[in-house]
Amino acid sequence: RPPRSTLFPYTTLFRSTGMRVMEALKLQLKNVNLVDGTLFIESAKFNKDRLIPISKSMREILVQYCAVMHPMYLPEDYLFVGITREPCSHHNIYLRFREILVTAGIKHAGRGYGPRIHDIRHTHCCHVLQAASYNKTDLTNMLPALSVYMGGVRI
Repeated sequence: RPPRSTLFPYTTLFRSTGMRVMEALKLQLKNVNLVDGTLFIESAKFNKDRLIPISKSMREILVQYCAVMHPMYLPEDYLFVGITREPCSHHNIYLRFREILVTAGIKHAGRGYGPRIHDIRHTHCCHVLQAASYNKTDLTNMLPALSVYMGGVRI
């Protein structure tokens, strides 16, 4: 059973899908397909749309999250909302991230030195590449696919 703490929306958001924070904050329920395990990112950086698959474990987390945070499915609602059901703000994301760092005993080196929320995105890429390497996947073929998945314009 998922936690019902005030950090629940934030810890769910911080779990890595590789999305940029603003992409996650703009994600509406109509663009979340928990049956197929895909997220449709609309008008992201460079005004690009993309469809990204999510892992089975992330899909399960989002199913639990939606059961708690969105008991009445309204397609226009934002996926990531606080306990008041208002959309999470970038400022609140930053504050909760710092709170989680303190709770975990991770020191923050100051503005610009991190750890930063965006570092989770970088870590996601490293984990994907590490898994591909472990599975003997040709990284030359993997990099263009990862670039598209991440919403990059070039490798």
